Amino acid sequence: MGASAAGAGAAAASGGPIGRGDRALMSGDAEGALAAYDEAVRLDPGSAEAHSGRGRALHDLDRKEEALAALDAAVGLGRDHDSLLERGIVHMSLSQPDLAARDFGAAAARRPGSAEAHFLLGAAYKDMGRTKKALASLARAVRLDPGEARLRIAHGRMLVNAGLPRRALAEFGAALRLGGAAAEAHAGRGHALLARGRRRGAMAAFDRALRIDPGSDEAHLGRGIVLLGAGRHEEALGAFDRAARLDPKSADARLGTGVALLETGRPEEALESLDGAAALHPGGAAVRFYRGKALLGLGRTGEALEAFDGAAAADPGDAAAVVGRAVALGEMGRHEEALEALDGAEGRDRWDASFARGDALYGLGRREDAAAAYARAARINPGIPESHYNLGVVLVSLSRAAEGLEALDEAARLDPDSGHVACWRGMALADLGRLGDALGEMERAVRLEPDDEGIASARSALQRAERSVGVDRWPNLVRDWQRRGRLDFGA
Repeated sequence: MGASAAGAGAAAASGGPIGRGDRALMSGDAEGALAAYDEAVRLDPGSAEAHSGRGRALHDLDRKEEALAALDAAVGLGRDHDSLLERGIVHMSLSQPDLAARDFGAAAARRPGSAEAHFLLGAAYKDMGRTKKALASLARAVRLDPGEARLRIAHGRMLVNAGLPRRALAEFGAALRLGGAAAEAHAGRGHALLARGRRRGAMAAFDRALRIDPGSDEAHLGRGIVLLGAGRHEEALGAFDRAARLDPKSADARLGTGVALLETGRPEEALESLDGAAALHPGGAAVRFYRGKALLGLGRTGEALEAFDGAAAADPGDAAAVVGRAVALGEMGRHEEALEALDGAEGRDRWDASFARGDALYGLGRREDAAAAYARAARINPGIPESHYNLGVVLVSLSRAAEGLEALDEAARLDPDSGHVACWRGMALADLGRLGDALGEMERAVRLEPDDEGIASARSALQRAERSVGVDRWPNLVRDWQRRGRLDFGA
């Protein structure tokens, strides 16, 4: 036996360095495994198995570039399938899904019956945003190994992402019948039910997942989404926080936290969380959109416009990003551009598009058209007080006080604690000659907003009136309150 052959035999023997390396790696001792594989390479530099082991150990030690070099050597020496998979996994950890897909695809071509290769290929395609290819790869993995619950769950998750929750429910049900990964299957089922608008069923599924595994970040995330949709923002924040602690790399948990903070009027904190989400998922349209909203809330309109532009570029069909862009343009006084941006979005029966159109039209001095846009917003979603309020403000400023009062009455019903609404109801009542009622409403406005100088000024002006007068006597105040109505509603 030659020296090289003897070295190869010693390296590959069960008691040899490769065997020791495999056992050390399985026990979590990556340093010990690397030492053993290094010895194996010294004994037999042409051992693909030794180089592959070195690659796995180096990856576990987070020495990723060295891991890639070792796996390149293993692939070159003929250890194709396993080393290609391992190299693809390293590329995934480096946020290089295109290179990972190349390796997983090559592994699948060399061994077409490998469910794992098709599963990993689907994961890479998902990260690349290639939904159809991801679905096809995951479906093939399931066909190759229909008894593997984790493949069913992965396919189900991808179906939810693709907007096919009914089919996803079938996959999660199959995973549960197989008896494996029950917590993941219930959590996935919760997300599928949520996608179908069945919030109560979704919450039950998430709770069941947490009874099985209290450390399910996916279930905590799902609970946060349900609670956020129900307006229970503080509870949602708690759920998102638990999800983020369990999975610090979860962009969705940070996104949820940012949205909940925005809903509770904390744009600065929201921006911090959303910046974290953007760092984890830079190309996400939703993250960019909500960053835009946070920046808008902080008065950083130029940056907000950039964020909305990025959201629209990432998802050209997202009408919300178009509306956000229009709002930012309006805040910058670029009302004509705002109207151009809204073309098409308003036709989708979005109240926010009609509302933004009203703002832009008012900014251009087209008050009649603005009133029509606000009225349309109120018809599309009657439960949002801002639409009724802005409609009432514009109608009062057009000397259509009776119609304005009707709109403001509805705003007051929806938000009875708004001093702004009460102030404008007072102006409308004054314009109708009901000075006593107007003064009473102004007093209520001051009680609701005791530190607001604008309301105090309006009350003083009304108190000085000796007879019924119209709001045209207070043009500056009218303009000021119309702006306040859009930016500080109900504050």
